[in-house]
Amino acid sequence: LPCLQTFAGQGALALETAGLLSTLDRPRDELAGSLQELERLKAQATPAPTGVIRREFGRLVGGCGPMIAVFEEVERAARTTDPVLLVGESGTGKSEVAREIHARSAARGLPFALASPGGPLPSEGVVYLPELSDLSDTEQRALIARLRQPDPRWRVLAGTRHDPAELLAGGRVRADLLYRLDVLRIALPPLRQRRED
Repeated sequence: LPCLQTFAGQGALALETAGLLSTLDRPRDELAGSLQELERLKAQATPAPTGVIRREFGRLVGGCGPMIAVFEEVERAARTTDPVLLVGESGTGKSEVAREIHARSAARGLPFALASPGGPLPSEGVVYLPELSDLSDTEQRALIARLRQPDPRWRVLAGTRHDPAELLAGGRVRADLLYRLDVLRIALPPLRQRRED
């Protein structure tokens, strides 16, 4: 009798297992049908353009490796109050990068001021100098004096389309000014190197 009970228990377990397996076949059949439908839809779909996935980063857009690196540098610059030197050819978006640094920084409540050569430096806010080499020697000296006085309500972001070393070698920028501005440098890739963006 104990032997028959063991066989009966195993038989019942086998039937129960078979029943469970048959219920698993139904979802498997449904999944196979769904996969066939997915394959059919993929075959009908227009292929996506090859290249990089477009990524929006505030006011900046890009997805190529060099732009992702710029996005990371913008994040890093936004976490500090140090001056930033933006280097890149004309049209690479230096002013937009400066605005994005400002928008992501703790100083975003301060005004963003675009400084122009010959004009006075704002006494408060985040000041963007679009072309460092356009500043006269007098303006460079005034900027150095202002940079020597740390102020949590004032920060400078400067841009240039020139190689800073060439500006220095050519005497177009003072060494002590470049030293104070080149604390964080963000190099913007030329547009020809990011065609997929």
